[in-house]
Amino acid sequence: MLEWHPKILHPVNFTRAKTHAVDGWRVPTRAELVALHDSGDFPEDMKGKTFWSSTPYAPVSSYGWIVSFCYGTTCTVNLTSTVFVRLVRSVQTQKATGETP
Repeated sequence: MLEWHPKILHPVNFTRAKTHAVDGWRVPTRAELVALHDSGDFPEDMKGKTFWSSTPYAPVSSYGWIVSFCYGTTCTVNLTSTVFVRLVRSVQTQKATGETP
């Protein structure tokens, strides 16, 4: 299960985006961002913005994938471009054991 950081970070380049990824927070993958967009269950403040993903663009190492929350499209941009960042972290959920305390 994923927990999305409550705040959007201002537009920064990819190197700077990664410096905010501390205490278990990380830049989400392209697939995670696309799934969030496609679910339609994302915070209002993400609408119309474009976000960095941590997914590298294999053919050109100086480019990375971004995801638009305007149309749900993905594309690649130079890692020096400035784009919004919304961090994510994994959270563990407790499994129901069926036992009562």
